[in-house]
Amino acid sequence: MKNFKEKLLNFFRNIYGLDQLNIFIICLSVVCVILSSIFESPVFGFINLVLQILWFCRFFSRNYVLRSNENRKFLSIFTKIKNKFDLEKKKFSERKTHAYRKCPHCKANLRLPRKKGRHTVKCPKCAEHFEVKI
Repeated sequence: MKNFKEKLLNFFRNIYGLDQLNIFIICLSVVCVILSSIFESPVFGFINLVLQILWFCRFFSRNYVLRSNENRKFLSIFTKIKNKFDLEKKKFSERKTHAYRKCPHCKANLRLPRKKGRHTVKCPKCAEHFEVKI
């Protein structure tokens, strides 16, 4: 029995394990299970199977460098998407007190107080002046 425990511990010692990409894959797999039960389509079941195999292979992989590079790339893409949704949520919650405009030069989002009329605004990112009507 002791020999089996040592082999099991040795097996699990060097695996890559769980990261944010694996968690995302698990969530997609759960969504596919729900969709396959709702629509009774074998396509969602097949996608679920592929996602589970992908998760299993990533989880038990011993190639730390490749898995961490995959996770880093996923996080960079996921963070951009998340930041976009966070900005839209903030715009919606502050729609009565602030206006958001893009700088025509550097395309940065500027948060301006909602005061009616024409205003000259200086972009804090590129230091260019431009006219804004609110």
